[in-house]
Amino acid sequence: MNPADVKSALTFNRVSKSFAGRTILNAVDATVNPGEIVVLLGRSGSGKSTIVNLAAGMEQPDSGSVVLAGHPLAQVSERERTLLRRRSVGLVFQAFNLLPELTVFENVHLRHALDGRDGTKEVEAMLAEVGLAGRGGEHPDHLSGGEQQRVAVAAALVHQPALVLADEPTGALDQVTAGVIVDLLVRLTRGRGGALVFVTHNPEYVAIADRVWRLDDGQLSQERS
Repeated sequence: MNPADVKSALTFNRVSKSFAGRTILNAVDATVNPGEIVVLLGRSGSGKSTIVNLAAGMEQPDSGSVVLAGHPLAQVSERERTLLRRRSVGLVFQAFNLLPELTVFENVHLRHALDGRDGTKEVEAMLAEVGLAGRGGEHPDHLSGGEQQRVAVAAALVHQPALVLADEPTGALDQVTAGVIVDLLVRLTRGRGGALVFVTHNPEYVAIADRVWRLDDGQLSQERS
């Protein structure tokens, strides 16, 4: 699916979620449009990662609905949600989440392999985009932290997802390396017509945003549009 053909990359309709009697999200409404960059701010424990998990279909809301790339997640099976996540979502976390037994190339190629597609040219082009041309045969433990996060970005974007969810992706990086990763996420997501939700507790990243949201006490508010 071409991300530009999706009417809405992500929609939350009155979404609520609680854990152990604590309300994390309270009737949240939100929409992310194709090509849009949204920065989601909030203190640690405010529920930012819950929004990521709900958006990707890894958790289900207690009430309300989540629509991902035009697909209401409550109306599809768990297997269909897994396929939709694999094909329409790119995930980047603070932990690089790379498979250490696989090479750099194999980590980036994994989505194509799971779908039975070749994808060699796409993977090699993406590794070049993130500055790792010729490094595909190495294993992640031979790379620096910044290089591993570049691999994670490549793996998240190689299939041109409609929605990229980046959850504190610079939290384990120094300031200079963090800036490089943010620039890559913005440039590569925009260049492929996708939307980016950049989750952070650091207000300095509002500069990259088309819109800024803040999550506080279960409520999502828009600080800038």
